Amino acid sequence: MPSTTAAVADPGVVPVSPARAFWAAWSGWMLDGFDSGLYIFVLVPALIDLLHRGGLEASKGNIAQYGGYLFSIFMLGWACSMFWGWLADRIGRVKVMCLTILFYSFATALCGLAWSLTSFAVFRFLSGFGIGGEWAAGTPMLQESVPERMRIRLASWLHTATPIGNLLAVCASFLVPVVGWRGVFLLGVVPALLTVWLRRNVPEPKMWRQGVAGAAQAGIGPMFRGP
Repeated sequence: MPSTTAAVADPGVVPVSPARAFWAAWSGWMLDGFDSGLYIFVLVPALIDLLHRGGLEASKGNIAQYGGYLFSIFMLGWACSMFWGWLADRIGRVKVMCLTILFYSFATALCGLAWSLTSFAVFRFLSGFGIGGEWAAGTPMLQESVPERMRIRLASWLHTATPIGNLLAVCASFLVPVVGWRGVFLLGVVPALLTVWLRRNVPEPKMWRQGVAGAAQAGIGPMFRGP
């Protein structure tokens, strides 16, 4: 009977270079920052519109209160994104990166189509769910694709990505007078284009292909048991 390693390994797959693995993970994190950052800069015009649609006064107090609710809902979606880590152990890091990027890209774009505060809250939850999932897939993809001596350094550099994405969101915010808050949210679909490059240029990490996926079937129980 063939071993898990023999069954999972694919010698025909060319290993990805450390640089390509890093930029794949970095780009995913950067676009996370872009999509999550858009909310900050369109919050006021979006809530003025949606509060009026809901028959509520668009006062500073209501904008602050409902803005806080919506941010908490977004973070709740992020907290639920542990599902993606489970899935990445089973079907692959790159596959889940692509799924999560598509997920949060289209969820962010749907925010621009929201017709009420409730629909907007649902789309923000879904955005957080996808953005948190990209972190769960992108980080292990990088760590499993590069030599051990480079892991700590590249992991630290990875944290430059989100602030760059936030800066891009700042640039996008200048389009609000031109395309409106809905148009800016629709720009959130742009990260979906990254999935085309990922699927063509970044294979699953060799470590995952050689049996890490099979080992994951044991679950998380051992983490909570003593030696």
